[in-house]
Amino acid sequence: MSSEFEKKLEKYAEVILKVGLNLRPKQRLLIGGPSV
Repeated sequence: MSSEFEKKLEKYAEVILKVGLNLRPKQRLLIGGPSV
């Protein structure tokens, strides 16, 4: 991956967490999925 793509991906993830999920500092986010 290019470093420019990684920077944009990181910013996009930040927007999702802060705006989309309304995640605040010190809050925990638990992500689960099926076990393989």
